Amino acid sequence: MLDLILTIVLAVVLIGAARWLLEALIQALLSLFSAFFSAAGAIVLIGVLVWLVNNARNW
Repeated sequence: MLDLILTIVLAVVLIGAARWLLEALIQALLSLFSAFFSAAGAIVLIGVLVWLVNNARNW
């Protein structure tokens, strides 16, 4: 009987840890994507600014 209780407790703890790890992994992926999109936006913004400066110089 004690073996069964210990097994159930261990299973609950392991399932909780797995859910926590999965949640942390998803949050890390989301922050990675947001950082990637921020960097891409900054690169696009710099490209637009360079293009505008070059166009203004050609006028």
